[in-house]
Amino acid sequence: MTAGERAAQSAPDAAPLIAEATLAARSGPPVPYAFASKHGAFLTRDDDGLQLLARFGLTLDVYNEMRRLAGEPFALRFVQDGDFQQALSACYQRG
Repeated sequence: MTAGERAAQSAPDAAPLIAEATLAARSGPPVPYAFASKHGAFLTRDDDGLQLLARFGLTLDVYNEMRRLAGEPFALRFVQDGDFQQALSACYQRG
């Protein structure tokens, strides 16, 4: 069982978020893990397109940097700290 699967079992509300982050990892995360973890934001891609997954409190500077890195429109999705950390870990374990 992978860490993402264990996390999905322990936090059922986070399961879809982890699945989305896992899909994003297939194309490789566009920002370094340290940046994503420190600033609480990273880009994911799923069937609906590109998303910025962020913790509450995202600063405008970080948002603008993610826009620059993305190079295309994206949806913004805010999540609680625990869900964010689980999704971030799932994404970067595979990417």
